[in-house]
Amino acid sequence: MKRSLKKLHKDMSGSASVEFVIIAAFYAFTVTTLFTMMDVYLAANKGQKANAIVSNVASRLNQMDATRFDELVTVYNNTANSNSDDSWLRLTEVWNNGGSFEVRWSVSTAGITDCLSDDDPEIDFYIPNVASGDAVLLLETSREYVPAFGNTAFGAMTLNQRSVFVPRFTGQMVFPGFELEEDCNFPELTETTPDPGSTLESDAETPNEELSAGDSGSSEGT
Repeated sequence: MKRSLKKLHKDMSGSASVEFVIIAAFYAFTVTTLFTMMDVYLAANKGQKANAIVSNVASRLNQMDATRFDELVTVYNNTANSNSDDSWLRLTEVWNNGGSFEVRWSVSTAGITDCLSDDDPEIDFYIPNVASGDAVLLLETSREYVPAFGNTAFGAMTLNQRSVFVPRFTGQMVFPGFELEEDCNFPELTETTPDPGSTLESDAETPNEELSAGDSGSSEGT
């Protein structure tokens, strides 16, 4: 018996296979986790860039309506490689009314119950100090991320991005027919006649001298 144990102790055949079986699971977990980490950062970066592009396009408009908002949503989804099922957008105009921020209009892809209200903490947190009477726009976007591998340290998550900017060619961006208390999203546009430049291209040729052209606000991503 003792001789057999000594022989077994000195026998090294098959040790590499045993060691590989022991570390294979840990190795696979490490590789897939590192890949998922890289993929998460790429997805977040792509979402932030898409938010910046939509902000840049929206800043060139003089007015907002349901059609233009849908076009902004399309721009975001195409840029972020997302779709309407896993992405969300909300665009809000906030103005300083004698020292307090008030929402002029707020539109969202989630429906009429998802507009931003005056007492929402996001307003005080994200809107910078502006002069009384000035207006800024807050664009919030998000997309769902599901990792390609389910056995990693990361699960499904929501990637959020926000940016604050001002209209380039006007003091405020109007939303014809919008009533915050009644609509809180898309109004009926039957009585609204949009101006000819209803696409996402610039609505104005000459910038308003009261605002600095190309004024873009701070951007924050998650």
